[in-house]
Amino acid sequence: GKRVVCSLALNISFAQTTLTNGPRAREFRSYWLESYVRALTARWVSQRVGLDRSEEMYTLGLMSLIGRLVLLKHNSEEFLACLAESRRRGRNVEVIERDRCPITSLDLTVSLLERWNFDPQLIRAVQTASEPPATPPNDSELRQMARVLELASIVGRLASTAGQEDTLDDLREALQELPFYTPELLAALIRSVLDQLYESAALFNIERSQIQPFESLLTMAAKGSPPVGQPASTDSGEEDGVSAAIAAPE
Repeated sequence: GKRVVCSLALNISFAQTTLTNGPRAREFRSYWLESYVRALTARWVSQRVGLDRSEEMYTLGLMSLIGRLVLLKHNSEEFLACLAESRRRGRNVEVIERDRCPITSLDLTVSLLERWNFDPQLIRAVQTASEPPATPPNDSELRQMARVLELASIVGRLASTAGQEDTLDDLREALQELPFYTPELLAALIRSVLDQLYESAALFNIERSQIQPFESLLTMAAKGSPPVGQPASTDSGEEDGVSAAIAAPE
């Protein structure tokens, strides 16, 4: 609600005055690119699987990394080291944080969402998506929301790293994590995300040069060969892959 929007605006304003001109500037811009792509993807997928919380999922996608912003400001050296190690080892930064930091960005995100009175179900979805439990949750809505956020996080990571370490082959392998993958569906998602990115990039201090590698690599992957190790699909009569994949029980 209004309180969340105001708090987020304050965070953005505070961060812009302290992060955009120093050595953390690249990480700050990368943070907002990934967060905004997560938000756009979460809403797009939610609308197509019939999840009646698409706007909440958009907000949740945007806020699901807010703990990173806190660490960039208040514990930047340690967190920047975690980011560098995650890129060097090809692992999610959350995994590195758990090994090195007493308080992680996920811990801070959850704390802030609780402070802003987010629905506990939405907070659990963030936790479940970020650190999947050994046994999937029984609650079908929670499982569905967590799956949507997982997909959004994949696309967000691709956006934030497309111009850096990822090769096209790495990108195609990562796209296999999208269970609804077909060139047509992926192209529709890309177009929707890119259109809104270009329209609103300045709002999140995202440079257009950050978006262009994301566009070219994802478009090439969508138009190229099928994912590594998977045959091309020839059956056009199957149920919508998005709905089937998201709604399927674990």
